[in-house]
Amino acid sequence: MSVCRGILRRVTLILALVLSPAVLLLPGCSSATDSPTGVAQSTLDPAYRDVAAVLRAHVASEMDAKGLPALSIALVDDQSIVWAEGFGLADPTEDVAATAQTVYRVGSVSKLFTDIAVMQRVEAGELDLDAPVTEYLPDFVPSNSFETPITLRQLMSHRSGLVREPPVGHYFDSTEPTLAATVASLNDTALVYPPESQIKYSNAGIAVVGLVLETMREEPFATALQRDVLEPLGMISSSFEPTPDIEARLAEGSMWALDGREFAAPTFELGMAPAGSMYSTVTDLGLFMSALFAGGMGVNGRILEPETLAEMWTPQLGNPSQGMAMGIGFILSHLDGHLRVGHNGAIYGFATELAVLPDEKLGVVVVTSKDVANAVTAGIANVALKTMLARREGAPIPTPRPMPPMFDGLADEIAGRTRPSAEIPPALPDGWRGFVGEYGWDYNTLFVLERGGRLEILIEWFFLDALEEVSENVFRLPDGGLYAGEELVFVVGPDGQVEGARVGGVLFPRRAVGTAEGVTFQIEPVRPVEDLRSEALAASPPGESGDLREPDLVEITDLDSTIRLDIRYAGTNNFMGAVFYDEPLAFLQRPAAEALARANAVLKERGYGLLVHDAYRPWYVTKMFWDATPEAQKLFVADPEQGSRHNRGCAVDLTLYDLATGEPVVMVGGYDEFTERSYADYPGGTSRQRWLRELLREVMEDEGFDVYPFEWWHFDYQDWRQYPILNLTFDQIGR
Repeated sequence: MSVCRGILRRVTLILALVLSPAVLLLPGCSSATDSPTGVAQSTLDPAYRDVAAVLRAHVASEMDAKGLPALSIALVDDQSIVWAEGFGLADPTEDVAATAQTVYRVGSVSKLFTDIAVMQRVEAGELDLDAPVTEYLPDFVPSNSFETPITLRQLMSHRSGLVREPPVGHYFDSTEPTLAATVASLNDTALVYPPESQIKYSNAGIAVVGLVLETMREEPFATALQRDVLEPLGMISSSFEPTPDIEARLAEGSMWALDGREFAAPTFELGMAPAGSMYSTVTDLGLFMSALFAGGMGVNGRILEPETLAEMWTPQLGNPSQGMAMGIGFILSHLDGHLRVGHNGAIYGFATELAVLPDEKLGVVVVTSKDVANAVTAGIANVALKTMLARREGAPIPTPRPMPPMFDGLADEIAGRTRPSAEIPPALPDGWRGFVGEYGWDYNTLFVLERGGRLEILIEWFFLDALEEVSENVFRLPDGGLYAGEELVFVVGPDGQVEGARVGGVLFPRRAVGTAEGVTFQIEPVRPVEDLRSEALAASPPGESGDLREPDLVEITDLDSTIRLDIRYAGTNNFMGAVFYDEPLAFLQRPAAEALARANAVLKERGYGLLVHDAYRPWYVTKMFWDATPEAQKLFVADPEQGSRHNRGCAVDLTLYDLATGEPVVMVGGYDEFTERSYADYPGGTSRQRWLRELLREVMEDEGFDVYPFEWWHFDYQDWRQYPILNLTFDQIGR
């Protein structure tokens, strides 16, 4: 589950993180407006004023560059929160500002609290870290072909060999099953690696740990955790369940994808709650960090003995000086020679970084309300720790450097823009044709694509892994990937059609997206077309002012007769199934038409020509499109109140045709298809399809056109702002 998406994907993405900031104010600290809980919503120790000033500027810059809606941060120096503050809007719709007391979902930071609760039972002599876990859960029997039994120590240090996600209650499962049902489903899985042989991050493993605790305490996991861990720490704004107070202060999580889509994060509870369902604030997490520095003593009582914490910070596998290691629950690494411990978290719409330097008793927690922004929260956390170290050592406070964009270059890499485009890639092997497509859910889609002659998956929106073919319909994921060593099995129905893709224990159902090759996408107009036509013809375009050019519309085929036309709106082969133009003609303003002719000449050298579907469009037709289209699909039509660039004679819809065969090429999605396959950066499809899409884009952009991000076929000429909105019919242009 994305509760900690990138944690073991690459060492560079696994920056050790630590728990949370503290809410104890030093004498002389200033505090802002108090929250209903009585805890200051912002905190600043005057001694840290210069540190806060540097970090405020850095946070503001990163939020602006990365589009983060809300972010909260807290710095801890031993037993005090020396700075805590919120930035941006926790609820953009209601204009609610983020504060230090804003509640966030903190994802895999939850694991630390689950593991601490288990270590309490170890201290009490009720649990043995190294006993087979079946001593506590006799019915837990996943297939284990290895000699080594699974133990709590292995589960808590991600060395058990279990699959990443359970078949039930996994990261994508919105049915909110019980913890017991979630763990029971693991009996249908097999261990991927021998226990203790290597690190394999497993949310399923921490679900098992949580059920052990629930069984031992004979009460719900969340109840036991609240009483045994959160209350002694004084974390009154934290819970593994969304109470009314928490829901009232919870930030709105936001999702995004490589192809440009953005949407609200889902809010369902995870079946594997112990692995990632905690809600908290940066000030509550500050109390937790202070307890770590105090050897396990919280504001309301002790949670662990110092020796137990030391054991949790001892490498179980790996070497923190060489990048990272796993302790018990904690991820261990080094920062400028200092031991760094903690955890990060990623859950729908949120990203968290919690890190402490235990020897220096310095800590930081950073949380934001944007999905998979962990590189940003980790970067800010590291800047904060380095700034605090510089202050303590009396050194100049370093000026933070901007961080690269999130998943920088990944979209270009998939699209093929990072490689020379000299020759078209070969066609997809027939045996793989049925595999390429989308699987899963709207809120978390799995893409199976072909790239470089091999199948790959883009999973959890941003994680790209190559597949190794094992047998018919069965592929293996790489050892270093998000789902390390697991198998992807394509589920084929009786009719031979692929119905889903099973990754480990999770079945991703096949998604019906777009139309079949050669089939035109169509909508059901919300009102009769002829009624819309009458209204549109009677209406007038919006008024404009300014110094606009005199229109000079020309037929594009007059400049280059080898540009072919397939004017869809002159017939019924279009998204509305109705006729809009009397003649199949295409006009553009003269500079745009000349640029299009130049682009066609360049493409001829590559063996392709331009096939135009639409160019200049009268304003009344734009109004018909808008009024006919359901609200949810209006992204693909222009608002007549603003006018379309087609109306200005500076936009063209087109594709490529093969000069050798005369046939249109096959793109990832069809013309006027109202789905994500139309996005210019849609990551799916085959290398050949994306290569052709990028060739069209590259040549058109070189001649002064810009692609519309949500329609690969739509290009706007750079001078479109200089021309007026027109409502001329084709015969009026001719006259």
